Amino acid sequence: MRQILRWLADMRVAIFIVFMLVVLSIIGSVVDQGESTPINAVSNFDEISSLAPQSLKSLQSYPIFSSFIFRAFAFLFGVSLLTCTYLQQLPSYDICRGVNFFKRSSIPFQADLDSNLATIHIRRLVHKLFEANYSLFQKKTWFYAYQGLAGRFGPIIVHLSIICILIGSLFSALLGFNVQELVPKGEIVYLQNLPSPPTFDYLPVFPIRINDFWITYEQTGITHQFYSNISVLSQLGTEKDWLTLSVNHPLNFNQYQWYQTDWDIIGFTTLYKNLFYQIPFNELSLNQTKTWISWLPFPNEERILLLQDLTGKLLATNRQNQFQDILEFDSSISSSVPFILLEMISCTGLQIRFDPGTWVIYLGFVLLIVSAFISYGSYSRLWIIPQISKLKVIGITNRSKQGFVLQMLKLINSLL
Repeated sequence: MRQILRWLADMRVAIFIVFMLVVLSIIGSVVDQGESTPINAVSNFDEISSLAPQSLKSLQSYPIFSSFIFRAFAFLFGVSLLTCTYLQQLPSYDICRGVNFFKRSSIPFQADLDSNLATIHIRRLVHKLFEANYSLFQKKTWFYAYQGLAGRFGPIIVHLSIICILIGSLFSALLGFNVQELVPKGEIVYLQNLPSPPTFDYLPVFPIRINDFWITYEQTGITHQFYSNISVLSQLGTEKDWLTLSVNHPLNFNQYQWYQTDWDIIGFTTLYKNLFYQIPFNELSLNQTKTWISWLPFPNEERILLLQDLTGKLLATNRQNQFQDILEFDSSISSSVPFILLEMISCTGLQIRFDPGTWVIYLGFVLLIVSAFISYGSYSRLWIIPQISKLKVIGITNRSKQGFVLQMLKLINSLL
């Protein structure tokens, strides 16, 4: 078992796992997941065009990010980080915390600094090192000093931050959900329409009622904002709370994020001879703008209606089937016909999102940023070895070697 853990802690294995995760992520990002749109991008080449659509369809039908392969590599990556932290990073940090004295000038590694100093300057040298925030240790006449030990703790924080991100992503994948609903105004609906199947088939049971939906317009007629007023109901139908949300202004309610995503017009209500009717609207796309078309199927009032916004005005055909008349809701068409346009039936598109791993992921990214600053600092070590008529000053560092040498030479020259 220990050999397997050491194998997972190897840098080459970790790089391979990350490479596989990157490849799978690129495929899952480029190829739309869960869609089966026909693709004929290489129709000029018969052989390629016969193979490409089939392969792309197979990728589209295979949920990469929720697949066993992707989750297995993510799990192996987490185990690799944990084993590397436990078997390599923590022992390395303990070694760096240790005090190592060398009694001879020959050290078992290549030194970045190798200088000589008169013995009489030992007190001033120690004082200068204290002022430079070095931690000094003495054993008889030998001295050992180090600076920037926190920089050696940076890689451990990096590993912990990535593990936090993986754990938060796991919580989000297993317990989170993303529900999309298109609800007519005045209707009650339960959360049930998930774009993709969740890992655990559960949803909180609380109905919502759309009290109102409206759009505000600029003076020039350009849409300004969309609003939805929503009531959150109990299982018995009593109102627990209400909220109003708009585009780019989501709301948080009991750890659920509510977003205004879409809207539509599905019909209108009319009053004809003391009877209420609901007549549907059909959406048309004219010059990349939403337009709805309908008709009046009543005797002597067979008209086509055209609606462009929620201002309450309709463009209607006249007797010559030309769009010339302007009708308004909550008003009768004419004094001779007992027909009244009551109101539009609009619906709002909502997205309700629950992500329990968000704060764990945020914590991971905060630790990652902190570790970047910590790792920027260099870890430097000095040995002061007394000889017959001089002091041997030997030093090494892991970053900015030239700057370290210049700093120490400047400190030594200030003693002369």
